[in-house]
Amino acid sequence: MDQNTIQQGNAVIAVKDASGDVLWSWHIWVTDEDVDNVIEVTNHQNVEYSFMPVPLGWCDGETVTYEARNCKVRFTAGEQTSDIVVSQKSSIVTIGGNHPYYQWGRKDPFRPSNGVNGNKIWYDANGTSSANNVKVESFSYGAECIRNYILKPDVMQKNKEGDNAYYNLWDANNNTYSTNDNQVVKTIYDPCPVGFKLPASNAFTGFTATGSSSSTAYPANGTWDSTRNGWNFYAQANRTGQQIFFPASGTRNYIDGKVSLINSDGLYWSTGPHNQSSGWRLNFRSSYVNPLGNYYRSAGYGLRPVQE
Repeated sequence: MDQNTIQQGNAVIAVKDASGDVLWSWHIWVTDEDVDNVIEVTNHQNVEYSFMPVPLGWCDGETVTYEARNCKVRFTAGEQTSDIVVSQKSSIVTIGGNHPYYQWGRKDPFRPSNGVNGNKIWYDANGTSSANNVKVESFSYGAECIRNYILKPDVMQKNKEGDNAYYNLWDANNNTYSTNDNQVVKTIYDPCPVGFKLPASNAFTGFTATGSSSSTAYPANGTWDSTRNGWNFYAQANRTGQQIFFPASGTRNYIDGKVSLINSDGLYWSTGPHNQSSGWRLNFRSSYVNPLGNYYRSAGYGLRPVQE
């Protein structure tokens, strides 16, 4: 393959049986990011996590340059005529980057946004382009749900509780709903590339002064970036150390498969289940950060892997 023509992007490929049923599927991510250039983040419990420099499946935004233009406008009133020149200055517009979304406990990604509240153009196996929303379907719970996750990697679970059963889809040894820094044991449902895994539930607690929700009295350990729409969090307490950027890339909804909250909300799963029907998450807006939020497992959020 010619490295000069290959472009960044994401794809899902699958192997099928003679009946056309999916046996297994894989996510392919092409990127020029140096994913091994990890950022060492110390959380509120003083545990260190080596975060991938970008979210899983990240693609850079598109930059469009508009050249300067002049337009002559002539006004005529009776026998009098006057010309004026309207000038438009050159400008550079960058459409935000994007990444796929994941339902809690699932290995396959769902399509990214277009950087705003629409879908990035995608292509099926025949090369036909589309901007349609992701399909949704109500799956039964438990083992039957996991079976459908494998058979239908391109379909979101519409029942908000997801599998509504398992502790350990992303952490083989997990047997608790409590937040923790326990060593995560990667499973076959972990979507991270070789050398990475999903973070434990306490991984994001260093992003606020107290390890819990930020407030006026106890602010976030970072600064909101209004140009890129996201938080630049500090890797160490008291606003020290390197910074790590988390984009506010919104969510893909399990009810209708649409994206929303792009550039206003950031939502990222951890491995930990909050209870039978929900998972632990990082969630933020420009006005607050909650490193220990939780929500229904079927919500489509971003992932930020950590090095094994």
